[in-house]
Amino acid sequence: MQGWCALSTATGTGQNDESAERESLQVGMESTAAEEAPSTTPASTQDEDRGSPGFGRRFPWWVKLGTKLAVGVLPVSYESLRATFTGYRGAMQDPEYADRVFDRHFAQYECHGRDSERAGFFELGPGGGLMNGVVARARGFREATLIDVGSFAIQDVEYYSRCFEKHWPEQLSAFRAAHKETESVLAALGRNEIHYEVDGLAALRRVSSASVSFSFSQAVFEHVRRNEFDATMRELFRIHRPGSVSSHRVDFKDHLGGALNNLRFRERVWESRWFPNDGFYTNRLRYSDVRAACERAGFEVVGEELDTWDKLPLSKRSMAREFADYPDSALLVRGADMVLRRPGP
Repeated sequence: MQGWCALSTATGTGQNDESAERESLQVGMESTAAEEAPSTTPASTQDEDRGSPGFGRRFPWWVKLGTKLAVGVLPVSYESLRATFTGYRGAMQDPEYADRVFDRHFAQYECHGRDSERAGFFELGPGGGLMNGVVARARGFREATLIDVGSFAIQDVEYYSRCFEKHWPEQLSAFRAAHKETESVLAALGRNEIHYEVDGLAALRRVSSASVSFSFSQAVFEHVRRNEFDATMRELFRIHRPGSVSSHRVDFKDHLGGALNNLRFRERVWESRWFPNDGFYTNRLRYSDVRAACERAGFEVVGEELDTWDKLPLSKRSMAREFADYPDSALLVRGADMVLRRPGP
């Protein structure tokens, strides 16, 4: 296994620049809680908590849990309420942050990929913005597909016009003309072979087999429903071409403050009909589980980089039995970058 490739692979910068880039990505990241234990690696570089910025610092985990459970009984999603009252749709709505995330994953495609055709690009869970589709098309991919479990993305023509102007200026006038004709940002993006679907696994199953050369996700794997995770990995494998690359950042902290407080709950409680519908849900799979699921689907893991705590932020005595039985080495992993490749020439 070659390992995680620095940005120098794609940009010509050195290893020190990669370390600086990891730190700079912290700017757009959701906050993690002060209760988090010290880690052995630099702070995570991704959008790893979809809650409101700073909320975990101000309130204990159980207050955040109760608040989100209360919101969950309303006939509107937590994400929609957050966007309405705060304007916040996740760090990926920030164009500069999204650019840096794309470059970091794209470096893995250039480093590990064996499929040079640049057929399709796919993003799982784009969150607040669809600009990665524009960037992928500008870099030569024939089409871009972005799939989420709800309509969370900004749909503002000026936002995407700025993205076209920066990354794909020769196509800006066509995008604006398509928007004028259709009065729909999504339709205008579709005219440029950038497609957005919002019904999760069902949408993924509609993507053509062996059509994708490069895919990535940014702190999304942990949000996939536990009972859909294996199916999602099988579908992700199916849509990839031989030799193609899928790069992922996975967050293993809870989304209640950045520790492991979600491991206090037994599976029958956590996976009940209430919890998965709230903004704090994660499937609680550990890195060893995620890697095994990817390998079962058919992928080979060709690169990985793990972030770990120095010590467990929650004692095993406070964990549900199914997690207390894990070895400490599995529980200490708080984040991971992983590069998957479909075997082939």
